[in-house]
Amino acid sequence: MIHPDFYRIRNGHAIGLDEVPLVTFTEFKPILLNAVVSGARVVLMCAVPENVFLTKGHSTGEQMRLLCVMAWDEEGALGLLTAQVGDSFISLTPECPQVHWFEREIWEQWGIFPQGHPWLKPIRFHKPYRKNLRENFTETEIGKAVFFQLKGDEVHEVAVGPVHAGVIEPGHFRFQCHGENVYHLEISLGYQHRGIERAMCGKGFEKRRLLFAETMAGDTSIGHCLAYTHIIEAFQKMTTLERLRAMSVSCQLLLIAGGYAAISSTCRLYCAAAGSAGEWLCPAELVLTPTYSGPMNFWPDFPVRGKTFPMPSNYFLIRLRSWPGLKIPDASLRKPRGN
Repeated sequence: MIHPDFYRIRNGHAIGLDEVPLVTFTEFKPILLNAVVSGARVVLMCAVPENVFLTKGHSTGEQMRLLCVMAWDEEGALGLLTAQVGDSFISLTPECPQVHWFEREIWEQWGIFPQGHPWLKPIRFHKPYRKNLRENFTETEIGKAVFFQLKGDEVHEVAVGPVHAGVIEPGHFRFQCHGENVYHLEISLGYQHRGIERAMCGKGFEKRRLLFAETMAGDTSIGHCLAYTHIIEAFQKMTTLERLRAMSVSCQLLLIAGGYAAISSTCRLYCAAAGSAGEWLCPAELVLTPTYSGPMNFWPDFPVRGKTFPMPSNYFLIRLRSWPGLKIPDASLRKPRGN
């Protein structure tokens, strides 16, 4: 059950930051720890300048708050709480390992020191946000840090990355192994900075923000895109029909389950039938819409530029976008197979 000190909301809802409850750090720590013990998980803990929370007046100096978002999965609810902090606070990591990286990020970005943190070091190796800290910042080699080590006979260390042959972003992985057993993995990030955070908030990029969301991380394109659309809907107080939302989720699940390889194979077969296999472009340009749930031996038709083609799938409609290089034959292809 959500602690009464938290401001309760649900995912996809927007509220004003001035509505989030404010407590002292002395109160904040036991409230958070008790919530974790009761089954909640820490979704976010970050530092935010005091001015951001104020609708009237301004705080003096560079006062900061800790903003915490907790999730109660069984109730489908989120809880928000803030606490004022100075240049340091007592680390929660020894009692709540969930905030381990959050506290490291707070220290790296804002210079707020978590006293007693067991493994404090940079995460992304970028300049801090506070002006006085940026002026005195000394750049270090990205990824150059102390890694946890396992010692003993037949213990060996395996280093992977930061370059990976896949869609994931650059990152260095350090494995501590004994024989074939992996006992510890530590990850180092920060090898790539593209300025996405500033671009998402800056003017002149309004029409490109959805593309930025999709390309933040190669392995979370669908998740970030869906989260961004939920944010826009919440700010605009829009309501989406449950049927449309369910259709959207179905499409995302198909992409995840099928994978790009399976979709690409289907499209190559289709384009070969359409006489344009050599003109096929990126499978990510597909738009999938659930349209049919009939017998397994029936292939529904779908139109492309006024022509009808057989669809090699029983449950989803693949609609090709209007590409200049896509050749569509004049004659219609074979009719769909019946029962």
